[in-house]
Amino acid sequence: MGLSAGDTAPLIDLSDQHGQQRRSDQLDGRALVLFFYPKDDTPGCTMEACAFRDSYAELQALGAEVWGVSGDDAASHQRFAQRHNLPFPLLVDSGNNLRRAFGVPSVLGLLQALAEAGWWIHAWSYVPGFDHQAQANTAWRCFREARLGISTTTCPARLRVGHSLGCKLHLLAPDGGRGCSGLVALSFNNFSAERSIPLLAEIGQQLNVRSEFSPSPRETWRQVTLSYSQPRNLLVRFSRDNLDQSNRLLAALRERPEDNSTLVELPGDHLTPSSAGLRRQLLGDWADDPSRQRDMERLTALISGWQPVA
Repeated sequence: MGLSAGDTAPLIDLSDQHGQQRRSDQLDGRALVLFFYPKDDTPGCTMEACAFRDSYAELQALGAEVWGVSGDDAASHQRFAQRHNLPFPLLVDSGNNLRRAFGVPSVLGLLQALAEAGWWIHAWSYVPGFDHQAQANTAWRCFREARLGISTTTCPARLRVGHSLGCKLHLLAPDGGRGCSGLVALSFNNFSAERSIPLLAEIGQQLNVRSEFSPSPRETWRQVTLSYSQPRNLLVRFSRDNLDQSNRLLAALRERPEDNSTLVELPGDHLTPSSAGLRRQLLGDWADDPSRQRDMERLTALISGWQPVA
């Protein structure tokens, strides 16, 4: 479970990229803006960190400190901060214990909005790895166990919703999508490991080696056309998302017989599902970004209005 307004936050006691210990009980009354992200130098996480970088002076003027948190080690954090001129500490959350203590799931903003709209939510949080098939299998087992406890009368439409890499994990599910009413795929992308983590390309050139996800992007496209059998898919791309590959996914899905996939474009960017309402949560209603809130409302209405019957 995540924290609610008014809850006492867990104590933060972690070292940053420079080895300096950071404790939340030593802030001398200053506000703390704490953001969690899965992995250094991946496209979505880089956009998130740079957004905090660009707002850093504004947040400091309000008397707030900014700390980023992920499970990467100090050396990775150092490279990430230097590459993107990040002025704030990046904490080393080995084992992701702090993330779990705070109850941080993926696409938090969207999950909250859907819950408020009356949807029952079962979320699976993860840290991106290289074996995407293994992660897809684990997620599928988790959702299957939750699904067994819910009757079809109580919940006639069961949607799978994924954002970015989460879309790929749903597409790789062992049941081929048959255990749900449809898939909502937000900001889908299927990049190589070296595109997703630029540092790998630099190291690979030095050592004359290559790293890749399993399955690779090419194999993923092949599996989608041959093994993914759910015909009802709602693909959502955002107008300012330069990472999106939804058009290519739609083309792959439509190679299958009896496909009923659709693509919708909404205002927003790659972070719209997770970041709308973030400023309001951190600083209060006065600080909310109205345009991002409208983007989230459009997305929630689209998903709620698209309820395919299996």
